[in-house]
Amino acid sequence: MGDHYADILLDCLDGGLSFIGGNCQGVGVAAQLTARWSLAGRTCKSFIALEVEPSFPLPCPVALLFGAESELFNPYLRGEEHSAKLRWERMFPRPAAHIVPGGHGTYFTPGRLETLVSTIKSIRAAAENGAPLDAPRIRLTARPSEATVLPGEEVSVDLQIDVLSGHMPEVLQVAYFWRSSETRDPFQVSGQPVMRGASGIMVRAPSFPGDWDLILYPVVFPFGPLCWSDHLAPVGRVRVSDATMLTPELA
Repeated sequence: MGDHYADILLDCLDGGLSFIGGNCQGVGVAAQLTARWSLAGRTCKSFIALEVEPSFPLPCPVALLFGAESELFNPYLRGEEHSAKLRWERMFPRPAAHIVPGGHGTYFTPGRLETLVSTIKSIRAAAENGAPLDAPRIRLTARPSEATVLPGEEVSVDLQIDVLSGHMPEVLQVAYFWRSSETRDPFQVSGQPVMRGASGIMVRAPSFPGDWDLILYPVVFPFGPLCWSDHLAPVGRVRVSDATMLTPELA
């Protein structure tokens, strides 16, 4: 659905969509739209997610809105704020959480809609006035060592890191996700710190058989994930086999 919206909007809009967002299940559709929009070189100043987190990285500031009474979706009510913040910092530049009154499904009712609108307006104003990220430009060049692996198996990836501008940090977080070659759905966002001069990393293959494209991207504190237009690095395709015995082959 997000790809369908992106195809339509890319044809009829010349400039960037300044703000994209979604509520509940609409977050997934809006996130896919944002990913396609960004990969086409268009700009999104902020992504706004109400109650549900995007399941894969986005190259723009992300505002995450949760209900003060939403125990099912609000990580602060479940005591998971620390792990949630670490996850957001790896997936999004400038992530910010906002708490709005109410529980799931009640935010568009009288008395609560006004607060939701006010919160979204403040997010937009902050994004409009925010300073651009003065982050280093880093290029990742990588290649997986195996073309065919078992579900969940570790895959060695040869890695070269080039700093195109700015300074190379002592420790660079190289994050990754897998994208299905058939559905284009992302899977299993993860990452690991890489010391200066490192020549490779280990990543874990998806749990489901099929052909998967491995995508790497650098995360530099305090900038978060660097812009996809410069830094997203498709590594190559890996076939996850459900066979018990594998014969190496190119996917």
